[in-house]
Amino acid sequence: MHSKSALISLLITTTCCMEHLANLEPKKTESSAVHDLINSPKHPEESSQPLNLEFQENPQSSSPGKSGISTHRDQEDLIGLTAFEGLEEDKFPLNHMSEEQFSMLANNWSENHEQVEKLHAFSEEIEEIYSEVQKQFHSMKDSHQGEIQEHPEMSKARHIVDSSMQKVSVLSQMKLFELGKLETGLMFKIIKEEHNNNGEIEDWINKLLVTIEAPNRKELLSNLFDGFLDELKGLIVNENDPFMKEFEEQFHSEDGNIPLWSYVFKNIHFLYKNGFINQQEFRKIFHDKTFVQKLVGYAYHTLSDLDGPESVSKYWVWLTINESFEDLGPQEEKLLTYCSLVRKIQRLGDQLYKDHPNPKWETISKDLISHDYIMNFIFPDIAEDSTKRKELDLKSELHLPEDLQNDVRNLIELIERIDSSKPYATKFVESMFQEDQETSGNFQDSKVRNQVYLSASIFQILDFITREFSEDIIREEAGKTAEEMKMFEYEKEFMLLFSKMCGSGEVSYSYWLNLKDEQVASFFSHKIPRYEGLKKLKQMAIESDTLNKQFYKFCSKADEDPIIFEWFKSHKVLFDFFQVSQAHLLDQWPYHEELHKLVDKLSVKV
Repeated sequence: MHSKSALISLLITTTCCMEHLANLEPKKTESSAVHDLINSPKHPEESSQPLNLEFQENPQSSSPGKSGISTHRDQEDLIGLTAFEGLEEDKFPLNHMSEEQFSMLANNWSENHEQVEKLHAFSEEIEEIYSEVQKQFHSMKDSHQGEIQEHPEMSKARHIVDSSMQKVSVLSQMKLFELGKLETGLMFKIIKEEHNNNGEIEDWINKLLVTIEAPNRKELLSNLFDGFLDELKGLIVNENDPFMKEFEEQFHSEDGNIPLWSYVFKNIHFLYKNGFINQQEFRKIFHDKTFVQKLVGYAYHTLSDLDGPESVSKYWVWLTINESFEDLGPQEEKLLTYCSLVRKIQRLGDQLYKDHPNPKWETISKDLISHDYIMNFIFPDIAEDSTKRKELDLKSELHLPEDLQNDVRNLIELIERIDSSKPYATKFVESMFQEDQETSGNFQDSKVRNQVYLSASIFQILDFITREFSEDIIREEAGKTAEEMKMFEYEKEFMLLFSKMCGSGEVSYSYWLNLKDEQVASFFSHKIPRYEGLKKLKQMAIESDTLNKQFYKFCSKADEDPIIFEWFKSHKVLFDFFQVSQAHLLDQWPYHEELHKLVDKLSVKV
């Protein structure tokens, strides 16, 4: 590990003491030489030009930087600082640099100080999470003290974590030298000496240097980082390994995150934001259904489950897991939505059928996870053969995968089973009215609630399938008469509006509670200033009110259409749910008036 090396001391000193460097005026290299390393076949170690690996800057999250440099000091003052005293003791990398080279390096860092600071922040964050992962390893090792040998998967995971940390250290150094426009030959000499006799990481550095030297370096670099990413993903996607389940459940950091997951995401964030992988390569990470399923499960585990939103990405804290998620594209969002809906349906269904197992439900639950039509459709380039591609190209003619058609039929049948659960719902509601207020307040945990939200979630995934595959698939697979189809479409629209209303309420209410919590608000204050957070919440509250009005306006159709009225009245699950929960639903929005007053008061001050 090189976290305490003189190189990092150099970085820290540079970021903290930029005002000492303004007077340095080195001999600058011509700007046209920046691209020579990529565009010429010259060996990297023979080049005297500045480093440029075509690691382009990807979109950065906004963060405050230092304004200007106002103080002028000479280099002797700079070297007298504490961090540089440590640098001199290590004789690294000053013993490789002339005074002119060092001056040029320092001045270029001064000019790029915001990027240097961000790189420093990345390094510190990964170091911190790495330490948390090491605590996790120690915790699990202590729980297996009676075993003669360490679990092989733990050994493998420990090796990957240590190896990836060393690779990030190397890449941080390369990026730092790139910002300093250090001569290429000197840069390689420093990095190789820093990691001399360091086994595997030395081999990886040599492979990296050979890759940079190759004529087809772009393709080879992409393959090299693909391998790095596969190693990281391998830490969390081995779902059949009981060790990994224990790894996830046994140890959590104070903020509720699983350190190993945080470590993987922070490494991905580092590679992407520092340009080692481009946007296309970043998005490709999410073209793996198992990985996305695990990600969705982890996100809800960390952020808590919501019953209304269609996708975990609609949750306001989604980007706190990884800010880079904001750069996911439409295809990746579709897979996130599908996996979010499948997980929600499984969770609600498992709760509903826990005491009375339903074979049909177990089949549906397994099929939604195992079938790959969603991957073949969203990412046709990974379809296993040309037949599947052709099948997907003809979707407008309803040449749809048989697995998809079976899933739609089974989901419609499950809705009908839920709708027919009249005796239990009625009996439950009658008992609710006889219980005390505390029992009534626990209504949200009831099976009636699960029935309604499960039904709503199924309509959400049917709506998703309709949007993405075929507008006619429900009509084709439902096997209903025109009148029955009319009622089914009404129920679908009813449930979709209900889901939007509840989802908006859940998200805004959660946001409000977190803003009220001083500790949580302080945690998010560096990303969302409190006043801006309140303004955002006010807008969320307005949207919730709008959706409430749309939903209740739609419900008024029951007064206009006697057929719909009779259907709604006879639909015991829905009718009983709204009859009992009406007061509870209204109680979720008391913060609106308080919020308006607070924001208006702050607006006057501002």
